[in-house]
Amino acid sequence: VGGETYRMSVLSERMGRGRSVSSVTLYRMIYSLGHLLLLLTGVVVALIALKLPTTLMLLLVAVGVVLLAIISILLSGHRRGVFERIVGKLQRVRLVRRLLEKFPVSGDSLKRMDEIITSAYHERRRDFYGAVSIEYITRCCMAIEIFLILRGIGWDVGIAQAFFLYLTYSLLVNILFAVPYNVGVREGGFYFALESLALPPMIGIYLG
Repeated sequence: VGGETYRMSVLSERMGRGRSVSSVTLYRMIYSLGHLLLLLTGVVVALIALKLPTTLMLLLVAVGVVLLAIISILLSGHRRGVFERIVGKLQRVRLVRRLLEKFPVSGDSLKRMDEIITSAYHERRRDFYGAVSIEYITRCCMAIEIFLILRGIGWDVGIAQAFFLYLTYSLLVNILFAVPYNVGVREGGFYFALESLALPPMIGIYLG
């Protein structure tokens, strides 16, 4: 959150507050979309290529459904905008409505901010897909890095296992985002995933 706030502050000096908020929001949405697509890939690969306990398979199916739902929400935001819709829904909450009455937000400003977000999808679709693809590929490289590390220390693992390891640790890092500096979260994710794959869980210390 601090990173986005800083970006908005710096960009607002050159672009204005509305455009800076929209630009940083668009960046975060594309970043999240690429990440979620790779997580979904990890779920599909794990379900197809790995022999996992039935309970874990059912959990992966549930995770896949949630990921699909979030991806559809993000794509809807790229197509239709986010600010007007969010403010419209928040106005239904009495406490928030009172705050908005004290600090009114111009409908035209919200519309312009949404136009910046939707223009990337509608008017520069090639650039939009290119940005998402680059984010997706960089995440794939992170899974390949796990594969290479395990191979380097002498463990015979496949790409599917590496994707599953990345999926598990990444989910835990995002779910437990409040843990300061993610202390122990990565290692815990790898520990759980390695144990599920019948590999020594203590290898997670190296990966973390």
